[in-house]
Amino acid sequence: MKIPINILQLLLLLTMSYEGVSAQNTFPILSMQLECTPISNYLTVDSIIHFDSTTVFNAQMQIVVDDTSNISSIEIKFGKNETEVLRQKTFTFDVSGALGDGTSYLRNGYNILLGLGSFADVPLFYSEMSVTRTDNSHSSVFTYRQ
Repeated sequence: MKIPINILQLLLLLTMSYEGVSAQNTFPILSMQLECTPISNYLTVDSIIHFDSTTVFNAQMQIVVDDTSNISSIEIKFGKNETEVLRQKTFTFDVSGALGDGTSYLRNGYNILLGLGSFADVPLFYSEMSVTRTDNSHSSVFTYRQ
């Protein structure tokens, strides 16, 4: 007997994310959340969740800041681990929209959403993020390994 699963519940179960700030020199960053959501090739014919090397994940990073006046750019690194980097990019602060390389930038007040793109075969991931301020100083690097 099959039990129906609400699509919203399924998406919540399949979303892998991390939120946190653990660095010392964090100004102006309050939090960072990284989310990798499967978007294709994750259900079997019988609608059973299954991740393999063909599963495609959409990666996005949400950053919350407490001050937007002194940010020059946001630097990110995303990959399978420190050496297998799939995306390394410097986002210029407040340059919004789809950026032509599969990435996007959107800011709403103190919330910044960075679209990092779609990637196959990333069941475990690694990311780094830091901010360059207008005085050319840098925040601490936030690192996450899953």
